[in-house]
Amino acid sequence: MLKEDSIFREKLKTVLFSSTNSKKLIAIQQKIDQFTVEQTEMPVNGFKIDVFYLDDTPIDAKLWAEQIVALLHGKYPGYLIRLRLLPKEVNAQSGYRIDENQIRFETRERPIANDVL
Repeated sequence: MLKEDSIFREKLKTVLFSSTNSKKLIAIQQKIDQFTVEQTEMPVNGFKIDVFYLDDTPIDAKLWAEQIVALLHGKYPGYLIRLRLLPKEVNAQSGYRIDENQIRFETRERPIANDVL
């Protein structure tokens, strides 16, 4: 609802950030903002491969994702390969709701996605 109403969204953020839980809310908002900025980054050439881990999963998930990123860097040195946190607040949104490993790709990326798999 707040996506389309930027004035109300900013007022609501001001009220929430002035509450007693403001530090926690600010940290959550910073994670969401960082995620949004990263989503818009495009590689100069080649492909972009993002390896996500959920912030509400055990630490092993991040370690496993780091290993996958290292393997992908070795195999695809010319690609933009990033380890990324998927905040639970973003994962709750429509289009995400990820609860298992998956590879998402555009049709033109199918050969690379199959190779990555």
